[in-house]
Amino acid sequence: MLDIKLIREHPDLVKAELGKRGVEAAEVERVLVADQRRRKIQAELDQLRAERKRRSKEVGKLPPQEREAAIAQIRQEEADEAKAASLIEDHGESAPATRSPIVQAAIDLAAAERDTESLALMLPNIPRPYVLVGASEAD
Repeated sequence: MLDIKLIREHPDLVKAELGKRGVEAAEVERVLVADQRRRKIQAELDQLRAERKRRSKEVGKLPPQEREAAIAQIRQEEADEAKAASLIEDHGESAPATRSPIVQAAIDLAAAERDTESLALMLPNIPRPYVLVGASEAD
């Protein structure tokens, strides 16, 4: 499998080299689009987790009544995220719909990662420089 970093950093080279093997540039583009979507979802998930971490640091400043509710909410979000992650890991399936944006983003990220990997696996390796370009002879 080609390294996604190579495809991302040198798309024209990858398209040209794979073109020698009969792979259309659109196939490489599909991998790039899927990777871009995956990276966007990862950034959103990281931002949501950072927001939750910020909220958890501010819990100590809340009045006691509000503090317990905030702690319970944060713990529930963390438990839901862990449960969704284990469902995705164990079964490769989507977890049940939840109201938590973090869980939904984690589910979306897992799907985007599967899509990106499956598209990247369809691409052949770049041919070695010593391989001649042309149709192979069939006996």
